[in-house]
Parts: sequence; C-alpha cells; structure tokens
Amino acid sequence: MIQAGCMRIDITPELGAEMPGSMQKRFAKGVHDPLFAHAMVLDNGEAAVALVGLDALSVKRSIVTKAREMISERTDVPASHVMVAASHTHNGGPIADCFLSESDPAYCERVAQAVAEAVIQAWQCREPVSLTVGKGFEDSVAFNRRFRMKDGTERMHPGKGNPDTAGIAGPVDPQVSAIGAINQKGRFLGCWAHFTCHGTLGVGGNGFSADYPYYLARAIQRVMGNEDAVVSFANGACGDVTQVNNLGTHEREFGERWGWHVGTTVGAEVIKILARM
Repeated sequence: MIQAGCMRIDITPELGAEMPGSMQKRFAKGVHDPLFAHAMVLDNGEAAVALVGLDALSVKRSIVTKAREMISERTDVPASHVMVAASHTHNGGPIADCFLSESDPAYCERVAQAVAEAVIQAWQCREPVSLTVGKGFEDSVAFNRRFRMKDGTERMHPGKGNPDTAGIAGPVDPQVSAIGAINQKGRFLGCWAHFTCHGTLGVGGNGFSADYPYYLARAIQRVMGNEDAVVSFANGACGDVTQVNNLGTHEREFGERWGWHVGTTVGAEVIKILARM
C-alpha cells in the first residue's frame, strides 16, 4: 500500500526584500500571490521519498543540506531521498547571488526551516492513496530564445521579425510530467508537476509571485475540486527556453495575461494526466 502526504509552508518575504533574477537590483513593493515550499511525501512501507517544489529563482546547496538533516531526524525519510526543486520564478525572495542581487542569510535559514517543516508535516499526515504517474505534451507556450544569425553569430532574443535570423539555435522540451495522489475517499490531495520554461513572465510586476506556476496550480486545484490541494512544481532544463516566441508577430509575451495563459495551458495538460486516475 502506498501512502502520501502533502503540505505547503509560506516563505513569502517581507516587503522591501530583494527579488533576484534581473540584471539590476529589484525590491518587492507588494505580493501578487504568496510564495511556498510545497512538499509531497510518498511511502510504500519499505522506502519513503520527499519531493519539494520551491517558489524561488534557485536554491542553495546549504539550504537543501540543512533541510535534509532536519527531515531525517524527525521522519523516516532519509536525507538522500529528499529532492528540492526551485521553480525559477524571477519574482521570488532573496535566495540567490546573481548579477547585482544578494541573498539574505536570514531568509535562506527561513527557507531551509520551511522545506523541512513542509516535509515533516506531510509525513505526519500521510494516508493511503491511489497514485497516477504520467506524461503529456504541450508545445505552444515555450520557445527557444537563441537564434543563429546570417553573419554566423548566435544571438539571444534577436527580436520579432528580425530579417537577419537564420534559424533557431536550440531545442525545447514539450513534455509535461505529473505524479498525482487521491485518497480512499476520492479526494485529490495534490501532485508533483514538471514542465520546462523560464519563470520570466513578470506576473505580479514589482511584487512577489510564483509566476506562471501560480496559475498552473489554480487551474489544477479548481478542476480537481480541492483548492487546498498542494501542487508542487519543478522546472526542467530551461536555460534558453522562455515564453517569448521570436518568430511570432503578436504582442510581447509578458505580464498577468500571459502568465495566466502559460500556466493554465500547462495546467490543463497536467489535468489530463490526473483525470486518467
């Protein structure tokens, strides 16, 4: 029998904290949607694993190491069986040292504690479930931003309709993957969802936001009938993969409306996987 537990812990920083991911310093002026550490624990009676999706640009090894130690002390989940994946939202908290951004040691400590607490509480509330594990396909919302140019160089974001482009210089990953859990009463507890695209849509503007995974989670929660369900999101190898279609002719793919579009479209593919349960 497989048991699962799902839990999330708020990691939204105080207003005024840095939001890493820009070439320049940015400080949050509001909260569009709260940031969380989302945990799913799976236990078959012989081995247990914890999957944690973090609403953050990235995650430090020191944070994961500290969280793993606390988890292994208070649960039967070994430290080596804990995976922490950042969603890569560019509207997250001060967890990264990149460009002109600086991480906040106190916030990093808070995130480590939150990751551990989310897993510990998920472990404590685990119950018998039915699991679905599946994959889908979505190729209409993510695009490679690197192009070969006619002069032999390569350029990132050459601009829409640029006549000097010779072709796209890299791939995308259209696979959508999910693990979903439903308890014996038929209640959807949560899922682990995976897709590959930068979190650079700017949902929330100058405020904290999980970016498009926020709308992905909302779509799943509403269709699956549980708005408290925990939707853990893991980004793929999104180095050059963004929502910007440089071959397209429509408006710039940025902001609230496009965040809803990307998140809901990918969420719909996750829902198809979950519906097969």
